[in-house]
Amino acid sequence: MNKILLLVFIMGTLYSQCQSIDGFRGWKWGTPYSEVETELIKSRNKIPGFKAYDKIGDKLEYEGMQVRLITYGFKKNVFKALNIGMYSKDIDAIIEVFTKKYGKPKQTEMEFLKNWEWHLENADISVAFIPTKMENGISVGIKGK
Repeated sequence: MNKILLLVFIMGTLYSQCQSIDGFRGWKWGTPYSEVETELIKSRNKIPGFKAYDKIGDKLEYEGMQVRLITYGFKKNVFKALNIGMYSKDIDAIIEVFTKKYGKPKQTEMEFLKNWEWHLENADISVAFIPTKMENGISVGIKGK
């Protein structure tokens, strides 16, 4: 019986680490801008290399946490990226959520930047935190493949 429980646990852990992100809130990576343009407005936020939009009436929440912003990125008129601005106080929580779901991240820590990356089948996730006295927040970037 213990061997079966151990096997179920290992399979569940491997499955959770192999999961990927194929889009966001019902929009798959590659969704044409023309299919969703009535739901979007041009964003003040920038996503380098992408046209950035905010979704009208979007719920500013991610993984059960209140967020500052959610920006949708389009390249060649298709949905390809996401930027989520989170609060500094949630850095440990979001790292824990992604680590449980996708495994141990590649981590870079310098005096002026902390960065965690997960490279998944359908997307890449980057969590960037720039520690400052003002504690402006963290940025979660998700790019579809």
